[in-house]
Amino acid sequence: MTKYSKMVEEIIKLVGGKDNISKSFHCMTRLRLNLKDESKVNNEEILKIPGILGAKKQSGQFQIIIGKNVNEVFLELNDQLGVIKNDTFEIKNGKRNGKKIKFSFSSIVDVISSLFGPIIGVIAGAGLFKGVLTLLTTYAINSKSDEAIVLGLIGDAAINMLPILLAYTAAKKFDVSIPLAVAVCGALIAPAMVTRIAPPTGDPNYLHLWGIPIPVLSYAGAIFPTLFAVYTLKWLTIGLDKILPKVIKMILLPLISLILLIPLTLTAFGPLGNYIGIGLAWLVQKIFSWQPWIASMILGLTRPIVVMFGMHYALFPIALINLEKLGYDYTSIASVVSTMAQAGAILGVFLQVKNSNTKQVTGGAAVSAVIGITEPALYGGILKYKQALFATMISGGVGAAIVSLFGAKSYAFAMPSPLSIPTYFHSDNMTGFIALIVMMFGTYGMALGLTFLFRINENAEDRKKYYVGIKWWNLKVKFMVWISLNKKDNANRKDFKNRLAHGVLLNSISKGSLISLTDFEGDSAYQGYAIKIKNNEIVSPLSGKIKDIKNDGETIIISNEDIKIAINLGEKNSFDSIKQYINLKINKGQEVLEKQTIMEIDIEQAKKDKVKIFASLHIINSGKNNEVLIKKDYGFITTQKQNITILKTKETL
Repeated sequence: MTKYSKMVEEIIKLVGGKDNISKSFHCMTRLRLNLKDESKVNNEEILKIPGILGAKKQSGQFQIIIGKNVNEVFLELNDQLGVIKNDTFEIKNGKRNGKKIKFSFSSIVDVISSLFGPIIGVIAGAGLFKGVLTLLTTYAINSKSDEAIVLGLIGDAAINMLPILLAYTAAKKFDVSIPLAVAVCGALIAPAMVTRIAPPTGDPNYLHLWGIPIPVLSYAGAIFPTLFAVYTLKWLTIGLDKILPKVIKMILLPLISLILLIPLTLTAFGPLGNYIGIGLAWLVQKIFSWQPWIASMILGLTRPIVVMFGMHYALFPIALINLEKLGYDYTSIASVVSTMAQAGAILGVFLQVKNSNTKQVTGGAAVSAVIGITEPALYGGILKYKQALFATMISGGVGAAIVSLFGAKSYAFAMPSPLSIPTYFHSDNMTGFIALIVMMFGTYGMALGLTFLFRINENAEDRKKYYVGIKWWNLKVKFMVWISLNKKDNANRKDFKNRLAHGVLLNSISKGSLISLTDFEGDSAYQGYAIKIKNNEIVSPLSGKIKDIKNDGETIIISNEDIKIAINLGEKNSFDSIKQYINLKINKGQEVLEKQTIMEIDIEQAKKDKVKIFASLHIINSGKNNEVLIKKDYGFITTQKQNITILKTKETL
């Protein structure tokens, strides 16, 4: 038993059990699960588990944001699953767990995060040491000395071996033999290739295979050749697996794969990937040479949103390609400045909130953000309080624009944090280096100050319900509510809270397009709304009793001690034309709960028959002197949204 055993037990149960997990892995802060049936996930209960900062379906995965302890949780998960689930993930004949693989932007982000997540720490650690070595060779040791050469091996180890590292993670992602993938991609950096590489300023040397020229290029830090090779290996092994006899498959499958793929990788995938890398580096250089401060400002401004959707992994290959082809990178400076903005904003949240649980979460997140791990800060406070998000985005955008104007660049790959400062040092660019250091801490202070200026309000979510029932254009009423919530004597605020606490909030009866009663049926003696249904059910908007059902469901009357409503099906006299699509799920006199299904609708058949189904809700009795506020009777709505508020008056309290 570990301290994460109970958490993992709950996670497994709430994602549908062990049998529903087809693959598990993690990045620096997220537990990533591939599930066979995502409908089995109970997301609301998962978010209630202590230690979990967020959870969502994204890029074909179910991702649980845990923070810096994600590795311990992952190990406990694998222990409880009983097997290393990473190795049981099946992709056969273009299908993942029996489902056709769909290629989309989200699936590309998923692949990139799967490839770089496990190795990013190694690359960042080596890159950080390379930045330190740059400082040492500038001020302390001779760059030509044996010491500098040996230490250089440490800084270059990850980049030089990147084809091997990527072959490993790509093989796991694409369900390919890891030793075979490593052997194929190892040819890219084999001594026979490396020793024949021409100087950077000269034309490339060539080897020849029966007259076919093979350009000898540097593939240290190469990304695309490895991905092309391993992805092709996946399909080649699937084909060979079908036709080779089992008796000799163990030897012949790798033999044929090596014979076919290594020449193909050296003659086609390697040069093609190299030119794609050069093209991407050229494109990024052109964008940043046009108006570098604008490009950097956009990156700094949007960084929190990019991280929120897990798309920051898509920037890693661009940074690595820039470092390989150009010797420096533009994109990292916006990332490090935005990281400091997030660290400053979450500290501002920590200093202003009073809730002990929130303080505990934001306090830890404020520390981890400074060392470059920002997801706990994002999900623990920044995304929760829009003031903190605005402070982060403004500070990140302004800071990134300023450092870009001073020409700051990164010269090695590292995680964006103050720990990576050495990677931004270059003796020929001291202005940019100093500007970056100043703005890192300046941005931190700016975001911290803006959170105080914008004021973090712990009760912001709570306060939203006070505005339920007020249409967006009714500024006068909204202002009066705001005044009542902010009065120093709190008298009006308490009164409003009391009226709301004893009142009723009604959710929509179905998913669809709202229509005002006036537009739907002309003058009406009642308040309410109509809806063009786009869902397969109608639910009860309140807990109560079914008082009456008229004409097989044309009218359903529900009431409780506070309110009485009527739900009517069809337009005026059109119920008979839609009756065949209706299936009542309740009886007269039955007790129902809020959001309980009271009627099923065969909406798909109605669509095929080109029949439109409408329903309307009428408030027959809201209680003596109670005030009914219709928040929304236009636009689209779901059953999760409240659109009617009934406030108790002082006389009825």
